[in-house]
Amino acid sequence: NDNPRGRAKNFIKNLQKYNLITHYTLDGSYILEKNIKENFSSQKHKLLNQVIDFEIDLLKEIKNYNVFDYEFCASELSYVGNSRKVYIPSIKDMTFFAKSLIKKLNNNSLSLINMRPKLLIGNLGTTHHGHDKKVSVEKAEEWVENTKSLGLVSAVLHGTSRSHPETLRRAVLGCKKINVAGDFLQTLVSSLPKNL
Repeated sequence: NDNPRGRAKNFIKNLQKYNLITHYTLDGSYILEKNIKENFSSQKHKLLNQVIDFEIDLLKEIKNYNVFDYEFCASELSYVGNSRKVYIPSIKDMTFFAKSLIKKLNNNSLSLINMRPKLLIGNLGTTHHGHDKKVSVEKAEEWVENTKSLGLVSAVLHGTSRSHPETLRRAVLGCKKINVAGDFLQTLVSSLPKNL
């Protein structure tokens, strides 16, 4: 999330000083998270456009934006302790997001990004740092099938810290990138001596 406001842009500005970045994950999905209400279905496209606008504002802060790889986040992800119902995008939602993203990139003079393959993030039911409840990894293949003509070539599976190996196996049909950093970090930290 962008709390306090402007945190994400400051992070990008500071990060660029080191020239060590090859990949950005742009995530404005907190906009959806704070707007989950009873009329979400009728407001969904408006909110998805706000997510895209936030992500494009971040892109504008990136020098030489056309040389990096990008993940665009279309929906909030599940976290431990978040008991609210989580929005898992439909094929129609992801197609809307992809088409709107491409159009807005062109309209904001960022069309060079449309010449490169891009990755798409949406909630598939995995839970960051917790156990998955209801996983729908098969949706990723359907998302990609409907967005690859727009340059969104793969979904990304996030929140796999405690996902069952079978979930990961099923996910590879639509997710050519599966984030497993949480497992590696947990192993690393648990292997450190108690007193350094």
